[in-house]
Amino acid sequence: MCGGIGTRLWPLSRKSRPKQFVNLVGDTSLFQYTVARLIGLNGFERLVVITGQTMQTWVSRQLALNNAGADILLEPAGRDSAAAVALAAIHIHTLDPDGVIVLVASDHFIPDAAHFREEIDKAVAGAADGSIVTLGIRPTTASDAYGYIQPAKAKADTPVRTALTFEEKPSVETAARYINEGYLWNSGNFIARADALIHQLQSHAPDVIEPVQAGYEARSNLGNGILIGDGFLGAKKTPIDKAVMEKTQAKSVLPTDLDWSDLGAWDAVHAVNSKDAAGNSYQGRVILHEAKNCAARGPEDKLIVLAGVEGLNVVADEDVILVTPLSQSNALKNVTNRLAQEKRAELDIPSASATVNERTQNLLKWWQTAALPLWFTNGFDHATGLWRESLDHSGNPTLKPVRGRVPGRQTYVFAQAGQDQWTGPWKIVLERALASMADAARPYGGLMPNLLDAKGEPLQDGFNLYDQTFQLLALAHTPQTMALSQPMAVQSAPPLQLVAKPGGQSAFAGMEEAGTFAFAPAESTAYDRALGLLTTIENNIFGKATHASPRLSEMDDSCPHRSNPVMHLFEAALAWIEASRQQKLDDRPWMALAQEIATLCETKLMNGPRGHISELYDAKWNALPITDENRIETGHQFEWAWLLMKWQKLSSSNPAESGRTNTWHEHAKRLFAIGACGTEPRALSMVNYLDANYERCVDKGRFWCQLEWLKAALVLYEAADEREKTFFLSHINLALDVIEDFLNTPVQGLWYDKRKPDGTFVHEDVPASTLYHITSALTQLRQTTAQHRNI
Repeated sequence: MCGGIGTRLWPLSRKSRPKQFVNLVGDTSLFQYTVARLIGLNGFERLVVITGQTMQTWVSRQLALNNAGADILLEPAGRDSAAAVALAAIHIHTLDPDGVIVLVASDHFIPDAAHFREEIDKAVAGAADGSIVTLGIRPTTASDAYGYIQPAKAKADTPVRTALTFEEKPSVETAARYINEGYLWNSGNFIARADALIHQLQSHAPDVIEPVQAGYEARSNLGNGILIGDGFLGAKKTPIDKAVMEKTQAKSVLPTDLDWSDLGAWDAVHAVNSKDAAGNSYQGRVILHEAKNCAARGPEDKLIVLAGVEGLNVVADEDVILVTPLSQSNALKNVTNRLAQEKRAELDIPSASATVNERTQNLLKWWQTAALPLWFTNGFDHATGLWRESLDHSGNPTLKPVRGRVPGRQTYVFAQAGQDQWTGPWKIVLERALASMADAARPYGGLMPNLLDAKGEPLQDGFNLYDQTFQLLALAHTPQTMALSQPMAVQSAPPLQLVAKPGGQSAFAGMEEAGTFAFAPAESTAYDRALGLLTTIENNIFGKATHASPRLSEMDDSCPHRSNPVMHLFEAALAWIEASRQQKLDDRPWMALAQEIATLCETKLMNGPRGHISELYDAKWNALPITDENRIETGHQFEWAWLLMKWQKLSSSNPAESGRTNTWHEHAKRLFAIGACGTEPRALSMVNYLDANYERCVDKGRFWCQLEWLKAALVLYEAADEREKTFFLSHINLALDVIEDFLNTPVQGLWYDKRKPDGTFVHEDVPASTLYHITSALTQLRQTTAQHRNI
């Protein structure tokens, strides 16, 4: 159970960051300690976390730090522990009718995990007859902070005893009497069969379990969690002790001397932490001079000095400093009550310093005033119209060979800059870049070679679909009023260069039957040039002339079928649908192409019921096994999610897509959830690759993955209902945090390409092609914030 509003250990523990996520004992959170204890239990099967929707990101990150998976059940709103217990019982009984539940709080501190597991073994045996067993802690002091359990006399055959009464938190005097009478502290840990819990809830708390059941039946996936339906909100708000344990005859208790604390106040935190010779505990940058029995903690950027004092508790956070006597730790609730009455913002953690709208404007300013001018000046050869492959971290061109994707990507960037009314010389760049692309492609029927030297000469034989798609994308953003030269005219088309393949088959198999190319006149519009290129692609790469079905395949000797080029062809098709509609041109060629790719994606590319997009496929578009050489790319899951949401919008008027809006939305959400498995929990960056179990198999994060994460979160936020918006908004802000870090370079307009798990960056040349990802993300940011001005 992972709830709570986080006020007893204020200011470190707050509503949006409750104590289970704070490192109160050493460098590990209470949540992490709890997970580690549980996954080592005998017979452990599955971890289930019951939490609130606002805690999903925290839970996901903490689980990743433990390298642990879990079913995360998201309550639409808190309804106290009885509803949480009911939800756990229903879910686990659904998974396994014979399942046994070990139900624990995520914010308790139990230092001896081995002892805990021994006690759970005893409790599981005691629960076999249908009893609900509670761990009863033998008290060490008369405390009014805990509930108490009165046990019956010991039994000869089991350490588990019948529980006679459950008592709420008493006065200190009453607690002392209870201890003399053999009462135990109520730890709040319960062990029971799932079916037994359900039966007891049905008998004693139908006003809890029936609404919870209704909410569970209406559950839906949300990222890596399961969002419970609103029927859950009808559950009576009550603790499990009152709802069931005080009423049932099936209550039992296992007396134990387990070292246990719920860390309910600052003096309890001080008690479990290591101390110096003067009895002081501390964390962070602390100097203690003639201080005794004090506790001090704060962040590394603040120095705390305690001199000549005794028994003080000092806690420094980002916006608050708390100073109290340790002996009065329980009185802190009076302070937090006052803060609540006065509606002080400091009761919770500080909100983001800027809204998404404000952050968007800052990024757009960086793009327009730093990135575009730098890449215009140093990333573009103005004499030849060729783009540079990369710049070094001083902003100077590296003069490396240029990959075939770079011209189209960089040309798209400056075409988009023109659409966004950038005041720089975008039109000059666009004219020269498009002419240079035509020159490079002219000897090859309009196809861009794989690799070019600094003069634009091809360095490798062969072509692939991937590079051609960015030509199409750049043309989709080019004004139709701009006259363009074609790579070649139909009357003077030279033969295409053939690439030998195994068995002597041509890479352009079927070309001879394809006939002439449908190029428009030498001076034409971007639309005409794009249709000519599409015809060349269809005739020579898709295999249309040989009637291959499906007719999408990449010209690549190592593997004829890759999802990545098809994805970018889908992107180009969608961009042309938008451009055609805006300019009143015929969108049918592009709609047909996009429909074919969407169908292929749904029927073949998404790998069965698991639903991820693989990288490599055989000739029939069956996914090849996930291996170290063929891993799942996180960024591509996000890109496909973004594209499917765009397709949903653009195809809504297409009869073939009637009634399928929610289908594409669900596909996109599933892909987003898979991609989000790549979150590196320490640096909060997306890593590149996942293995077959959707676990991270590298530790570095690439910049482009963060940008695609942002784009997918933005479009899914737009389509989300009110229950889901919080989740996707949190991902938008997390992605923006990471993106801003990647852009924090000494020379403005550059970026880092790789981030290590410790948050530092790899210093290497800056790839030009990433500017395409940046520009696409900024375009989506601008569109989303224009529709949702309040975020």
